[in-house]
Amino acid sequence: MTKVYAIASGKGGTGKTMSVVNLGTTLALLGKQTVILDADIGMANLGLVLGLEKCRVTLHDVLAGNADVSQAIYELPTGLKVVPSGISLRGFQDANPDKLQFVMSELIKGADF
Repeated sequence: MTKVYAIASGKGGTGKTMSVVNLGTTLALLGKQTVILDADIGMANLGLVLGLEKCRVTLHDVLAGNADVSQAIYELPTGLKVVPSGISLRGFQDANPDKLQFVMSELIKGADF
């Protein structure tokens, strides 16, 4: 069974992104199938931190119905799989956050975390 953790805070600068990156990387290096997702569709940082800011497909595209979830997953050399959110205002406007539950149900298939 997949374990899902949400790292959240109402305040910026609390270390959410770095905590997720470090925890996800550690789990992946331990051989666990791990996927991390940046659900902050308004102020995405995960992709920036991991050098994925120029990805062709992001969570915004999936939430807008323009791409499949599988197209927005990027695997790092550590084995960690990442779904970055987009950083464009246009992508944010087109994204439908109601689809996030579907995205999560797709991501947990075959994942440990």
